[in-house]
Amino acid sequence: MVAGQDNHPRGALLEQIRSKSDLLAFQLGDFKNLIRDRKVVSFYETLQTRHLEFDSKSKSWTRTGGYITAVDADSALLQLPDSIEEKVPLDADHSMIVKFDTNDSRGYTSARDRLVQFEQDAPSVVAARFSRSTKSVRSFTVQPSVSEVSRVEHFVGREENITEICEALQYDGSRKTAVVHGLGGMGKTQLALAYAQRHRDDYSAVLWVNSKDVDTLKQGYAAAARRIYREHPSLVHLKAVAEGSDLNEAVEAVKRWLNSAGNDRWLVIYDNYDTPKLPGHDEPGTFDIRPFLPKADQGAVLITTRSSQLQLGHPVAVKKLRDIEHSLEILSRTSRRDGLSLDADARNLADELDGLPLALATAGAYLHLVPDSFAEYLQSYKESWAQLQQDTPQLLSYEDRALYSTWNISLNHVKQQSSLAAKLLQL
Repeated sequence: MVAGQDNHPRGALLEQIRSKSDLLAFQLGDFKNLIRDRKVVSFYETLQTRHLEFDSKSKSWTRTGGYITAVDADSALLQLPDSIEEKVPLDADHSMIVKFDTNDSRGYTSARDRLVQFEQDAPSVVAARFSRSTKSVRSFTVQPSVSEVSRVEHFVGREENITEICEALQYDGSRKTAVVHGLGGMGKTQLALAYAQRHRDDYSAVLWVNSKDVDTLKQGYAAAARRIYREHPSLVHLKAVAEGSDLNEAVEAVKRWLNSAGNDRWLVIYDNYDTPKLPGHDEPGTFDIRPFLPKADQGAVLITTRSSQLQLGHPVAVKKLRDIEHSLEILSRTSRRDGLSLDADARNLADELDGLPLALATAGAYLHLVPDSFAEYLQSYKESWAQLQQDTPQLLSYEDRALYSTWNISLNHVKQQSSLAAKLLQL
């Protein structure tokens, strides 16, 4: 539009928006992808415009040059289907196409009438869009499995951890990952179960994958593939996987499903990932879980692990129960015995088990089946601890000793009832 544009201050801009500009082509492509099925009205000029020329006498730019079509229809329009883009020609040149002399001029009334129509159509258009969004979520829905996300019966004292997981996995359209870490017996699995139970309605699908080793993880993906296919038999690409035995293909098939566009409200729990392959370490039996995770920036991932060094998401540290009342509550629920807060022997046992949820639950389960008193169980526990220290001095962790001691008491009871059952438990 500018004659002698090399001397014009807008020369650099005009160079960027020249005909066949790559920059504009890329922007146009991005815009078309963004608008999808939204309605567009495009106005374009039909009259020619004069070039700008610099008047050396007046030291100003004037439209005294030759006539040109500044922006032809091919450039002015998005070239979208007529059902999406309405194309309106105006009897105006490039300068006057956005200027209106009166409120009854054709250009003004055309723009006004279409804006009014957009406003009137907005409620139904938005409602339809939300309806499609709901249907999209529904097409990816997988009902929670009772075997995988079972009811948590004895979950206490972890409300701060639940809140932290909620904040870490709060939906904003992008991938969210939380890593629950803590020593064995702290209740990491129960915490993940409790979160999944409370928030299952927040997700279209909740998948549980035991990740103690590579083979078990692949089996978990195969089970997930069967669940997805049962609820969505139209997904023919999952049929062969669900009915076959190729675990590697099962992993890839489920990952593809999790990566699907619109499938962004799932939760996958990778439980017992206790042997992570860490940078600079190459211990036998460790593995990297990252190749097994879906790549799309969507959904939620919850990992439980004993490793505090795993850096794949927001860390949630699970520690011993600090409030003895929480320990007594676990003992009470699992033993089915009441009034423990006033029972000195029960409090002594809770103190000895030092806020370890699994040890407390194991002790309570034993006392539910056996009519021993808390004092008698505490004595058995101390004897089992002493024997364990003598037989297996390599168990240096206090937490490990507590768990093994409670386990040994239960195992000895089983031996008295059935030697065969005890042997099966020791396999």
